[in-house]
Amino acid sequence: MKRLPVRAFLRSTMRHIAWIPLGIGLAGGAAAAPIPVEELVKGFSPSIQYEISPDGRHLLRRRLGTTDLRVFPVSGNGAVGASFDLSRHRIWLPVWSRDGSRLHGIGSRGKRLVALEIDPANRGAHARKIPLPGISGRVVRAGRHPAEDGRLLLWAYDRLGENILHCELDGSGCTSASRSPGGSAAWRSVIDETGRAAAWHRFAGTSFTFQARFGADWKTVGEIPVDRTFAPLTPVDAEGWGTALSNVSTDTVSLVRWNVRTLEEQVVASEPNADLQGALLSASGEPLAAFSFPGFPKTTTLHPAVDRVVELVRDHHPGPALLNVTSANAALTRFVVDVFDEARARVAYLVALPEGTAEAFDRSDAGRLFGEDFSPTRAVRIPARDGLDLPGLLTIPREPRGSVPPPLVLMVHGGPWLFYRWTFDPLAQLLASRGYAVLKVNYRGSAGFGSRFREAAVGELAGRVQEDIEDAFEWAVGAGHADRNRLAMYGDSFGGFCVLTAMIRGRLPVRAGLVLNGVVDSEAMVDENTFSAEGRALWAKYLDTSDPAEMKRILRAVSPREEAGRIRAPVLFVTGNSDRVVQSRHAAVLASELRERGRTAEVVAFPREGHSIARPENVIKTYRAMVDFLARHVN
Repeated sequence: MKRLPVRAFLRSTMRHIAWIPLGIGLAGGAAAAPIPVEELVKGFSPSIQYEISPDGRHLLRRRLGTTDLRVFPVSGNGAVGASFDLSRHRIWLPVWSRDGSRLHGIGSRGKRLVALEIDPANRGAHARKIPLPGISGRVVRAGRHPAEDGRLLLWAYDRLGENILHCELDGSGCTSASRSPGGSAAWRSVIDETGRAAAWHRFAGTSFTFQARFGADWKTVGEIPVDRTFAPLTPVDAEGWGTALSNVSTDTVSLVRWNVRTLEEQVVASEPNADLQGALLSASGEPLAAFSFPGFPKTTTLHPAVDRVVELVRDHHPGPALLNVTSANAALTRFVVDVFDEARARVAYLVALPEGTAEAFDRSDAGRLFGEDFSPTRAVRIPARDGLDLPGLLTIPREPRGSVPPPLVLMVHGGPWLFYRWTFDPLAQLLASRGYAVLKVNYRGSAGFGSRFREAAVGELAGRVQEDIEDAFEWAVGAGHADRNRLAMYGDSFGGFCVLTAMIRGRLPVRAGLVLNGVVDSEAMVDENTFSAEGRALWAKYLDTSDPAEMKRILRAVSPREEAGRIRAPVLFVTGNSDRVVQSRHAAVLASELRERGRTAEVVAFPREGHSIARPENVIKTYRAMVDFLARHVN
């Protein structure tokens, strides 16, 4: 395992070099050097995932969205060896063989797709290329066949619809096992233990329609509303039963057993005040653990082995931490646990049972460099004016600035049906190290806290949702966490709309706004955005109308573009010019109009970014622009 040497003098020098150009100076006395932007962003990557092989002899490390793969060998006693790079094979959609002796995935030979087979125990070996004749369409998913070792399952999409392909690893090709009817925008499948479709579902109007296979016939068995979650996790058995995450029959998303022919659900695990965000299942489909965020992260263990795993890792992280048990070998003797906390940022462990060891085999540079400077984040509950309880996350600067409360950055998420969850947040840490308190508010309508909380926003996106944001600020000031006269707001997408709306409403003393891919011309979204049919139906529900003309009228009345004259505080717009959800030109037009009125409006635009800023170099530029903007307009 590669461990980067870090000397104390180098760490100190890096921090001061990065600090000088920012020109940060906070009231209340001399401040310690803030955490440098570039080093923190480069030292922390949330896009890395780890998976243990079924035989427990190798660990796979992959960076999502890339062919960046590394493998760690695991000894018989659970010790993790030095990793080696598999990126040269350019394999994507990697899948372990059932016995763990081979890693398969998709590659290319010219313009033709092939299966790649890698022996992880032989570092220098070339990947074996297996022809895959019979593939048509875009392959988006790969998996092991539920019953046959010599086959891969591939999900491909073309103009005819979804195609489930059974691909032989002897090179004889791929055959279609199930093809959904009705075109590429139609049905999606749930498979059975033979690798064929046992059910199809598609969105139609305001709900998902389910059809199930009964022998050779297909019958409609029910509908699921658009704003309910239903995510099958396993193939269904001969009786039609499988495992899923669902809130079709419950208020919160729960782990359920469900029947494909009746849509009946039997709850396996649930959290009364929070949706389950994920679950770990064994190779046979047995539930092992579930994960939720009722405030601080919660791991619900569903198997004695996982009880022991969590206990061993918790010994290394006694404070608040997200313990994400990501994978287990077939024998349930080796587990990977990915931990996020505010002491070491991110640490990955291999837990060996029955040895009872937890070895940290990979850890972020961010934690090694700046762990002692990270500020604590705690879960809070904020009372709204109508009595609704709003979940929030509060980060307070580690180093107090005398008796004066710190300036506040009030963060508002997008969606509006997304949510803030407790985890390591580089932006919050960068701001806290510069003396800002950071409050993230989950306003009504946020996901993650049950259907009733989410549906409290129906018809209230420009009403009580905005009041929730105002109430969060008043709570922070009233509790002594923030200075009333030094408020900045940050929001992405719909959150950017909320930042501009707060400035227009004039009920918050906003001194600066940070708008990331924000909704600036809300009326234009009706015609311009490329939301899926499900997304349009969600907007129709929460605007309380499905009539396009009425939607435009409602959105025009609250559009920041229509009220540009009431925006007085400085605004920084960050946009992706390839954004297909919110057109970046609207931010440029509003910024120009504000400047014509004598206001301060700056734009940072990235040509190859979409509705989120993803490239690390652009994230660094964005964060630098933000901290510099706040330094000039808030302190």
